[in-house]
Amino acid sequence: MHHGVALCALTDLSQFARMRLQELMSCAPGWQTLDPSHEYGRFDLSSRQDNSFDAVVCCPSVDESDMPWVVRECRRVLRSGGVFGMAICGPTMFQPLLSLYWTRLREYGFEHPHGSSLLATFAPEECRELLCGAGFAEADVRSEQHGYFLRHTVDWWDCLNRNFGAADVLNQLTPGDRDSFKSEHLGDIERLASQEGVWLDLAIVFAIARK
Repeated sequence: MHHGVALCALTDLSQFARMRLQELMSCAPGWQTLDPSHEYGRFDLSSRQDNSFDAVVCCPSVDESDMPWVVRECRRVLRSGGVFGMAICGPTMFQPLLSLYWTRLREYGFEHPHGSSLLATFAPEECRELLCGAGFAEADVRSEQHGYFLRHTVDWWDCLNRNFGAADVLNQLTPGDRDSFKSEHLGDIERLASQEGVWLDLAIVFAIARK
């Protein structure tokens, strides 16, 4: 039996979320850490035995339809009495910036299959239902806001290109269209700016449950 923490961290915020989860879970510093995303480049616990870990820390970045399977897999490898911690995006994560991104991108012929978001988001009550459906009896679920003000609109552009697979979409534009889109989209973002800058919403839902 493994006595450690399985880390399934796939988001750009995973390092912070992982540290916050371990803080909430009071994870022992001596636990061996396993991160399937680093090993396989995707979420995959198929090689891990049932009831193997004392704790599982999960920060998944997957389609919403895959989340029930992800949580079931995490519960499967968790031993009886073990602790499961999950951090997922809250409903307002990166909004309204992401909505403006897709609204403008539609003018260039792109339509995202999931609407105006590039990532799965869950409200606290939806997170509780997700855990209950996977077999967890009780869960401590909380929503925390870790947003901050961007000083420059180009900081949002950098954020887009580092996250969500947005760079793959933008690279499908011709160089001229990409430059035009960047100028128009950052103009949309600039109109949101206050004296403090542009608010980057980082709503994260944290859930702690015991098997």
